[in-house]
Amino acid sequence: MLPLLVLCLELQDSLLVGIPIYATVAVNKFATGVSTLSTVFVLVLKKKVQLKQMLPITFFIFTESVIAL
Repeated sequence: MLPLLVLCLELQDSLLVGIPIYATVAVNKFATGVSTLSTVFVLVLKKKVQLKQMLPITFFIFTESVIAL
């Protein structure tokens, strides 16, 4: 129930309700990741982007995202 509530609220609103900031940031990061993944999936299906083009930079992007945690 908490993640759904956090997704519906802005950062300031969730702080006023008493939801911890780390929960708000974590849910926002997860939602952004799912959105990006679905966008890439659609672009690959519509053949606007080829997987061969993405593979060389995938390692660096993944490494950077792990370091950013």
